[in-house]
Amino acid sequence: DFIEPPQPTAAVIKPAVCYFSERYSEATNGGNSGTNSWCQLYPNTFEGETWFIEAYNGSLGTDGDNWQFKLSPGMYEIWASQPVYNVGSCRLRLRQQDDGIVYAQGVTQYADTSNHGTASCELFTTFTLTKAKNFAFHVWTASLQASNGLGTNADITGEDEYYLTGYIRKLK
Repeated sequence: DFIEPPQPTAAVIKPAVCYFSERYSEATNGGNSGTNSWCQLYPNTFEGETWFIEAYNGSLGTDGDNWQFKLSPGMYEIWASQPVYNVGSCRLRLRQQDDGIVYAQGVTQYADTSNHGTASCELFTTFTLTKAKNFAFHVWTASLQASNGLGTNADITGEDEYYLTGYIRKLK
């Protein structure tokens, strides 16, 4: 008995992935933290598939000042991580800037202020957009730490310093 093999009914969809980071020149710290405040982060490097990012609001590349990016309509998965140093309590968030909606908050971390504490604030989220929207990352810090509260440099000869890092995966 002959049985027809199953016929494909849908194409396999491969997600598009964009890797982003906040990069500075060698020996540059990640910036000041604040006292009980949300600190603006600066994802200035986007690599991989970026066709679904419609716009940026600043300069891109190492030492760039971009802080916002616009995602086209679709379904997304985002993971991000931000180092902190000596700031006490901290939390990473992803905020949709057009309507002021927080799309994701990471878990609260603690970077001990009396013992040179470090932490990695992370978040993970999925969501769907029906129209293009602008997004930004912020990190909450409880204590001011001048110049390196948002990351201490590694000072590796000839290497950029990496702070905020993550990926944006366009699922649909």
